Amino acid sequence: MRGLKKVSNRRTDALARTGWVEVEHMLAEHYRRAGFVVDHVGTGASGERFDGGIDLKLRRNDEYIVVQCKHWNALKVPHNDVHQLIGLMVNEGATGAILVTSGEFTRAAIEAATRQGHVHLVDGDDLRDMLGPLPEPEAPSRWVAVSESDLGRHATSLSRHVGERLLDAAEDRIRKGPRGRSMGVTAIGTVIRAALIKGVLSLIFLIAIVLLFNYFVRATVKNLQNDLTPTSHQSGHAITPVQESIPPVTRPERARIRIIQQPTPEEIRESQRKADEAMKVLEATTPEV
Repeated sequence: MRGLKKVSNRRTDALARTGWVEVEHMLAEHYRRAGFVVDHVGTGASGERFDGGIDLKLRRNDEYIVVQCKHWNALKVPHNDVHQLIGLMVNEGATGAILVTSGEFTRAAIEAATRQGHVHLVDGDDLRDMLGPLPEPEAPSRWVAVSESDLGRHATSLSRHVGERLLDAAEDRIRKGPRGRSMGVTAIGTVIRAALIKGVLSLIFLIAIVLLFNYFVRATVKNLQNDLTPTSHQSGHAITPVQESIPPVTRPERARIRIIQQPTPEEIRESQRKADEAMKVLEATTPEV
């Protein structure tokens, strides 16, 4: 993910090799043992496509706490996630919020949580103390017997997880632009105008090609008609038509003349070749947006 900082100490222990679904379940069980009524609403339990930014809802007496779990081992959780969780806490009417990561938080995230006072951060060290020693996850064997229901559940969970990651990356790219800078309304308007101008130029280019092709076809047919029509060369003298020397045209001859006036395949190919050359000239002279 663009713009995120790498952790200072990347762990490779059992927790780091445990899947994010299992981490959510272990965290939910920890808070149950602590006396909370836990509502596991994250994608790891509900199977929904999105969890709305909340994985656990904790209730105990007058307390109502929302929990978000970030199973990040390579990247630090930024302050944006702290602000997002604060907004979710306000919308839920919760009394507090907990942001958990199996890795580290940035300094800005820690300062944001301290300044607000209602968000508690749990980093990788705290999480390991909470969960205690974990067994090594079983290494996947080459051949495993899996029921159809389990296979479908794991495939759905994986696809949703990947979809969320891709959606987050796409939203981040839309917000920050191609080089990580925020795109304002002016920049978005410029992109839209450029796309419209490019579309209009493409339409004009297509119309020009059609008109040019039509012109070459008409010119070719006209030349063929002129070749079949007797013409007189200007010599400075008046031309006296001699109708007596022109024999009358019979019906079969008229049909033959009409057939001759139709363009031949070679002439059609020649017209298409000229049209292709015209298209190349237009492509070379048309500016790109």
